[in-house]
Amino acid sequence: MGRHRSRLRGKPTETIREPDTRRILQRLERAITGVAFVAIALLAGLFTVHRFDDLDICWHLRTGQWILSEGRIPHTDPFAGGTVVPSWVDFEWGSQVIAAIAVKLGGLAGLQLLVAGLVVATLLIFFFSAPRSPTLLLAGLCFTLTAWQRFLIRPDILCLPMLLIAMAWIDRIPRATRSTPILLAMLTAVMVNLHGSFILIPTLVAAASFGALLSRREPAILLAHGRALVLCCLAALLNPYGYQIYVLFAPYLSSVLSAVGIISPVQRLVELEWTPTWRLFASDPLFPTFPSLLLMGALIFSFVRLKSRDSLRRGLCALAAFALALSAVRHLLPFGVVALAVIAQNERDRLRASHGLKATGRWTGLFPAMRLAVAAGVVMLTAWYHFSVLTDRFYVELEVPDVTGVGFYPDTIPEGAVQWLSEYQPVGELFNNYNSGAYLLYRLDPHVRVYTDSRLIDLTRYQEALRAVYDPGAFDELVRRDGIGTVVLLHPSPETVTLLPRLASDSRWRMVFRDANSTIHIRTDLPAPVRRAPSLHLPPVIDPASRKINDFLAGFKRYTLPAAELTDAFVSEVLGDRERRIDAYRRALARAPGNEKASYFLEQLGATSH
Repeated sequence: MGRHRSRLRGKPTETIREPDTRRILQRLERAITGVAFVAIALLAGLFTVHRFDDLDICWHLRTGQWILSEGRIPHTDPFAGGTVVPSWVDFEWGSQVIAAIAVKLGGLAGLQLLVAGLVVATLLIFFFSAPRSPTLLLAGLCFTLTAWQRFLIRPDILCLPMLLIAMAWIDRIPRATRSTPILLAMLTAVMVNLHGSFILIPTLVAAASFGALLSRREPAILLAHGRALVLCCLAALLNPYGYQIYVLFAPYLSSVLSAVGIISPVQRLVELEWTPTWRLFASDPLFPTFPSLLLMGALIFSFVRLKSRDSLRRGLCALAAFALALSAVRHLLPFGVVALAVIAQNERDRLRASHGLKATGRWTGLFPAMRLAVAAGVVMLTAWYHFSVLTDRFYVELEVPDVTGVGFYPDTIPEGAVQWLSEYQPVGELFNNYNSGAYLLYRLDPHVRVYTDSRLIDLTRYQEALRAVYDPGAFDELVRRDGIGTVVLLHPSPETVTLLPRLASDSRWRMVFRDANSTIHIRTDLPAPVRRAPSLHLPPVIDPASRKINDFLAGFKRYTLPAAELTDAFVSEVLGDRERRIDAYRRALARAPGNEKASYFLEQLGATSH
């Protein structure tokens, strides 16, 4: 009897309780993992809810409005300021129309919330259709922290849903050899009318096809890959510009060739987003080096234990995206999307292969506990980032002029210059710097024609303007040839330290306007600017919906970067205006007490904060 009781109280009891404990841990782990995925998706959406720091959205919106009003798609530049109207292949016309409609219906706030909703919904659908793996969970957070600077309110963001769909269908080719090539072609036909990143779809298909060839897949599968590649290339022709759409391969190819030193950077775009990423890994404090390395580590780890015939196909897709990511900063988002998709596919195959296998021994109960710990850790870390972004601590610590909110941010836009130009006719032709062009176009067209903007339609003109910024002789020649009489500059920019001091010290130019972040100079040998009668009627720069949302979000603010005041101080230093520089730093401290930069320079200038 005693032996029977011993069995009941001993071993049999353990075999009953252990599975119960394990099931509880598994259920808790699944729940916490789901919360973690939701938190990551919301964090990605939150990164899109910041005041516009990338003014490219301005020309996209203005173009979308032009298409809606004219009822046609532009083939030449409708905003050209000169007599020569360059041809224009508008790769983003479809997304521009959608954005213009969104703004018409809900203002800038409506557009921004639409993009945030797209990001959150895409990631939620992806995460909850993917395996709930700790590797994917960590990769999701690393992806968000790697791509946060690319969660912009511009057509680029469509890479997120489109490439996730493309990667899912590319992986499906061996299982559905007939239907999948058609689906990929349809996706390409849609994407080619939304954004130039459509070329990534045939690029990824080509990489997967090469992988299938190297892994010696069955002839039917190889044929399906080839069919998908041909159909995608043909589908890209279903756009208003036909074969001209393929000119977009040039900057992508140039970025790769420049990154490896085959061509000089001056032969391509020299803007920051086309900077080779590998140059920023260790030198740029803003570059997300640590999360990007962790994301790459998770990608490599997902291949370690995988025994699948699809490994080579997926690996070459990831490698192609990685090569583009190294060649230009703007390709970080596509690489992150491809990496995330490949990790999910690898984890799904690994879990399917191990399905039904049961671990034995003391480690059996630890795996759910370890997974639970990882999920809980991700939730807490993501929650901290939520707090950091909502309070603006995230941006202030990086010293970037981003603010959680919607619409334009007055500290970083040349609205003061816009208001001056709405009251006065520019003298002669207007010259503006690259940074200000898109905003001036959005606010003042057709009343004021910009000289250059970030559309970069006429690369010759762009390069001439770039040379003029650094070469006084080239600038004088540009002024003479094009009849330039007014110069509008947005600060801080390269022109702040090159062109601005030259204008300030040249008796042929006179400053007629200056605020915290913009200046206007006119030629002294031309008639004075004429006041408009009446002044241009411009809509408010901050629409009512944006103002309400920003007022609500202001309740979360705990940190402030006095961007306008610091810019004003910097411009004052360039112009040699010591008193205004001191005043700007004092205003910076009044707005953000304890700001280290303002305190340091006030001390260097021998001034106090009062």
